[in-house]
Amino acid sequence: RYAEAGCLLTGASTGDAWSAIDYVWALMHDLAIPRATALPAVAEALEDARLPQLAERCHGNSLQGNPRALTDMELVTVLRAMRDAAHPRYLCL
Repeated sequence: RYAEAGCLLTGASTGDAWSAIDYVWALMHDLAIPRATALPAVAEALEDARLPQLAERCHGNSLQGNPRALTDMELVTVLRAMRDAAHPRYLCL
């Protein structure tokens, strides 16, 4: 599905998930659309001091499909990486 989305978004005959992500990322930049993490309410929720509390609340339905359960500290790492990454491609955990 992601490869198809990449083809549809970019007009290329072949694509992958990254081509779709790169296209949307570049479009957001070109249109000056801020990252969700830059919005004041989200930025406040993602402050380091608040990440452990947020991680505790992340164990709901959205994580039920993970192959293994994540600890709160692992979730803090994921949240921090998501917040700090310059681009999804460079999300380092």
